[in-house]
Amino acid sequence: DTGMPFQFSAEGALIGGLSVLRLGLLISLGFLFTETTSGAPLREGLEWAIKPLGKLGVRTRNWSLAVSVTLQFIPWVLGKISSLQLALASRGNRKRGRMRWTPKQISLMAVPLLLQVIGMGDELATAIEARGYDPSKPRTPWLVLSWRRRDTAAVLIAMLSAALLWWASA
Repeated sequence: DTGMPFQFSAEGALIGGLSVLRLGLLISLGFLFTETTSGAPLREGLEWAIKPLGKLGVRTRNWSLAVSVTLQFIPWVLGKISSLQLALASRGNRKRGRMRWTPKQISLMAVPLLLQVIGMGDELATAIEARGYDPSKPRTPWLVLSWRRRDTAAVLIAMLSAALLWWASA
């Protein structure tokens, strides 16, 4: 008995490390997807992909808009977090090396971030309302998607690459 409330094992560390790598892969693929696709094509693609759920009563138009807006918020939120971290670090008491964030510092950063996100959401809601968005009416697509052979090849290559990376980390 070591007297510690937990025990360290190499197998547990390996499993945890591989889980972190898998999560990193998922986040990287999502970030790559949102960085290479602008708003309207992203929304159109999401709506096209989930359109079969419309037969089950799911409002695909609302879901695609919500998901695309959420995905577009990620780079904005990351930029705001970076700015807030820089502002907090400039207050002094800065130590050399890797900075550790205390619960107090995290709360000092979380409150302004939350206020900025709420403000951005309010601006977004006002913009949607000003445009006369009515979820019950059919929408004229901004971009008409047509599936080509190269799209199938790109999806297969991306899925195969992701599966190989996933399998390699297992």
